[in-house]
Amino acid sequence: MNEFKLAEASKEKTFVEVPEGTHAARLFGIIDLGLQSETEFGTGKPTKRSKILLQFEFVQEFAGDGVTPLTLSHEVNAFLSEKSNLVAALTALLGNSAKEALSSGVSLTEVVGKFALATVGRTSSGRAKITGFSSLPKAIKEADLLLTAKKELVTFDVDRPDLDVFNKLPAWVQKKIRAAHNAPVLPGNDVPFDTNDLTTDF
Repeated sequence: MNEFKLAEASKEKTFVEVPEGTHAARLFGIIDLGLQSETEFGTGKPTKRSKILLQFEFVQEFAGDGVTPLTLSHEVNAFLSEKSNLVAALTALLGNSAKEALSSGVSLTEVVGKFALATVGRTSSGRAKITGFSSLPKAIKEADLLLTAKKELVTFDVDRPDLDVFNKLPAWVQKKIRAAHNAPVLPGNDVPFDTNDLTTDF
């Protein structure tokens, strides 16, 4: 009897980067990363800063299936100074109401699901990164953009951790949250951290 060797088809996946340029993007996730260690620019000294991860889906740029929007995350410091990257993003997302909302206090969870134009460039290694934001022009209707949006809206707060939400986050995001100096008590964390010094307010 003849023997047949069946070769399994290649399962390699091609990773599609968001192309360079300015694209319509929907904020689908605001993830509190907690108090993260980093090196202070200019001095090289170790420091700690509260960080937020903004997650965007690019509703007019698609993966190889032609249906699934490409996504990109944007990590920012969690404070609302006039020139901060967080304020730049919120200003674009909130449009005409941004100034009033920021002056009276804005709940970040209320911003999830809103659209802006995100400008995408490249890192030194060639990976896509968000370099700036602007508001949607009036000619672009959010209702039209929602037709291709796929992502479930998500927020996570280290002060009030939701385990179900945490378990759905990408592994690399979970790892960053666990490494925070004020990491919440989660399965897999051997030692609980003090959560009283978090400056992020959702």
